[in-house]
Amino acid sequence: MRRMKKNKNPESYLLRLLTKKDYTSFEIRGKLKEKFQLEEKDIEEILEKYKDFGYVDDNRYKYSFIVSKLLSKEGPYLIVQKLKLKGIDINIDEIYEVAEKNDISITENARMLAKKKIRQYLGRSQRIEIKKNFLNF
Repeated sequence: MRRMKKNKNPESYLLRLLTKKDYTSFEIRGKLKEKFQLEEKDIEEILEKYKDFGYVDDNRYKYSFIVSKLLSKEGPYLIVQKLKLKGIDINIDEIYEVAEKNDISITENARMLAKKKIRQYLGRSQRIEIKKNFLNF
């Protein structure tokens, strides 16, 4: 039977978290504050150390998050909203730059989503009429 080790040390806890997935600085602050009730200066000290090692990098996280979500056919506004919840400020232009750099078509993503929603909500005759109008656009 596998035994779970308790992390009595904030740094070992953080290292264990980061071995599973990347986190933003904002998320790490929240986790350390919740688990260990640390003061902000102590959290900043730990975060700086891990940033220096390259274990925490908000820009790397942001870039990979955007690519992942674009490949999952999510739109730019939804991506901005999700990143803001993770404590990362971003503008819509950055998403378009990442999409262009990775040859991902946001327009094609929107077209596929529109087709999916049309099939989902409308009857056959309504779909045909909307398709005609949509293709003329």
